[in-house]
Amino acid sequence: MYAWRGEREQKVILLADDVCLDPMPRSLPEVEQRLAEIACARGFEYFSYVGGQAFNPTLGSHGMWVRPPTVMITFPEEWVRMYTDGDYAQIDPVVASVLALRLPVSWDLERGRDEERPEVRDFVFQAHDFGLCRGFTVPVYGPAGEFALFSFISAHPTDEFARLVRRYRHELHLICLYLHPLIVALSQAEKAPPALTSREEEVLYWTAAGKTSAETGIILGVCEKTVQYHLYNSMRKLDVYSKAQAIAKALILGMIKPFPFELRV
Repeated sequence: MYAWRGEREQKVILLADDVCLDPMPRSLPEVEQRLAEIACARGFEYFSYVGGQAFNPTLGSHGMWVRPPTVMITFPEEWVRMYTDGDYAQIDPVVASVLALRLPVSWDLERGRDEERPEVRDFVFQAHDFGLCRGFTVPVYGPAGEFALFSFISAHPTDEFARLVRRYRHELHLICLYLHPLIVALSQAEKAPPALTSREEEVLYWTAAGKTSAETGIILGVCEKTVQYHLYNSMRKLDVYSKAQAIAKALILGMIKPFPFELRV
């Protein structure tokens, strides 16, 4: 394709097709296929995308997400299982570096073989065994705790990998910035937030305002046990274990607003 073009023109056309999303992916599997093509065309064997709404993006673990994130990964399945089951994001030096810098990072796990912490050293050796030696990771941040990590992985020797990153780092960064909003939109269409009743929303609102269950009951004209019942149901639907978590998640998801509900007489 484009064989008649010069190398520089071919590169510009390739980037334009990827950034302009032509043709536009209409589903997450189509986005995943596009990312795989983007990675392969630039010499990377694997890619990954993990993104969603985070309570605190600096945590780097399962507990950072408001709800299960969107995940697209072409890594070996056994490695994905080990990484997920072991919550390796807590010890992954790449995740720690990216979250600290908040900038794209080129990394080489060879440098982690002398890591003092045994759990990190073991992680580095395991990743290397699966061919996940070097990579380029791009963080993307958005409103309301929106956060994602794109990674492009290579098993090429260090010098060749360095050339790949120098050549494509700006392209990959730009592509990630363009693709992320599309992934978010498609994910939101597929993952509808849990539905709370109007009473559950009211109870959460007044709890967020600092009212006790008894005070909320007086405001809403119901008994304290009824308030506690609605709080429990809200926590169950939001898949959290405390009132504070329920309030935070409801605010992030836009379920409760920063103004009073109309009181019921």
